[in-house]
Amino acid sequence: GVLPDVFYLVCFFFFNDPATTEIYPLSLHDALPLFREESELPQNIQEMVMIMTARAKDCQYIWFAHAARARQEGIPDAFVDALRDKKPLPKLDGAEQIVVDYATELFHTNRVSAVTFKAALDHFGAQLLTELTTMMGYYSMLALNVNAFEVDVPTGGEAPLVEIGRAHV
Repeated sequence: GVLPDVFYLVCFFFFNDPATTEIYPLSLHDALPLFREESELPQNIQEMVMIMTARAKDCQYIWFAHAARARQEGIPDAFVDALRDKKPLPKLDGAEQIVVDYATELFHTNRVSAVTFKAALDHFGAQLLTELTTMMGYYSMLALNVNAFEVDVPTGGEAPLVEIGRAHV
């Protein structure tokens, strides 16, 4: 059936199941250390990308995993709370606002304006902007899988995202 096939692929991509490595020697799971250990993107920017993606994809699991970290990395409480609650976002300084503008446009329109792209490119350079965009895509893919399979969110931690609809009720 479809579910076992999908589960097989999810196990391969996310958990690098040894049974599948002969067929696919590199999994998407291998990308995670690139973001966490090798990226030169500052940690506050990485966490901003993750919570912006969690909100854009209404992913409680990624929100749970990264909202508190975003606060620890200096993302203002007022910003995190407004993002969670789908309220107007307060303006931030420098790189953080550039990421907010870039992610907001890209998630809402699947494009970025020339002005937003230039600001991001000028600030981050081509390499880091590519990493930032790829991180948005990677966490979007994770969110889609977590949401589709309704992976349970651990208890405790940050308040959940608001206004989430559940498809499988």
